[in-house]
Amino acid sequence: MTTIAPSTVRVGKLHERRSQGVTMVAPVEVGEGGIDLLVFETFGEVVELEASVRAARRLSILPVVAQIAVGEDGLSFGGLTPERFAVTLLASGAIVVGVRCGAGPAVTLESVERMAEATDAPPFNSPNAGGSRE
Repeated sequence: MTTIAPSTVRVGKLHERRSQGVTMVAPVEVGEGGIDLLVFETFGEVVELEASVRAARRLSILPVVAQIAVGEDGLSFGGLTPERFAVTLLASGAIVVGVRCGAGPAVTLESVERMAEATDAPPFNSPNAGGSRE
């Protein structure tokens, strides 16, 4: 397994192209080295995560897990609901969708539960420690 975090470059329409070129460097180079799963994690923007998953599907036969970070409201940083981003990420080629980090355990659990209700894919929750309220 290898995990891949988002690129730090976000410039409008270049965002997707940048993700496809930069984010995918690591798995393409190590894809023959015994890795059997790609995990894209801690992406705040669905468009960037979706582009990365699509690129992985074009460049590799490895299964892909897609995890997004959510805000205090349980939405993606771009304002999408968990149901919407789960369906989007599965359509882009992920086999498992979930939440990684973001607002803390309570919010990520609620988001993952909503994702699970909207799809048949296995949910994956990997929260950060959260703040003092958690």
